Amino acid sequence: MSCHRVVGWLALALAVAIGLDASVALGQIDESWYVFLDSESDSECGVINTANAELVLLESDQLAVVSGLDTVLEDSFVNEDDEVFIDGEPAGYLEFLTDGDGYRSMFWTTLTGNMVEVDAFTGQPSDSGLLPGDRINAGCDACAFIENHADCPESVALVPFCGAGTTGALSAAFLFAPLLVRRPGRR
Repeated sequence: MSCHRVVGWLALALAVAIGLDASVALGQIDESWYVFLDSESDSECGVINTANAELVLLESDQLAVVSGLDTVLEDSFVNEDDEVFIDGEPAGYLEFLTDGDGYRSMFWTTLTGNMVEVDAFTGQPSDSGLLPGDRINAGCDACAFIENHADCPESVALVPFCGAGTTGALSAAFLFAPLLVRRPGRR
């Protein structure tokens, strides 16, 4: 077996092993989050909905995006009146509103009442121009988005291959796969 092939197999095995171990997954949320209780209905929501993302409010009073790669919005702060601040500047409110399906869900709205849109790269909020009633399938259960957390029942967790970090493992596998291809030797 050639040196390239051995290195290729080792790199592939390492990438898959790292990807399957959720404890080393980037963006894993370890901190607990708040669950909001609606005074007008029986809704309990751990998820805060925006136009393009789902978030949670961590016990550190910071927001964290949990749809896609889990990311804490380090410059965010939510006070006891559910007012959101980014870099110390007012950035909207957290409030229960009726979604497009007719259910009461928690939303992050702008100062003008539209849903916030969170920039996927910077985490900065902006006005989406959409109302909470425009959003269908709004989530409430944070465990549907956060895998392998101590606050979530085990039945919610997916099999490890579908867990956090798998995308990186598969990407690495595709990158290292060419090293496994048999190359014709020199004559």
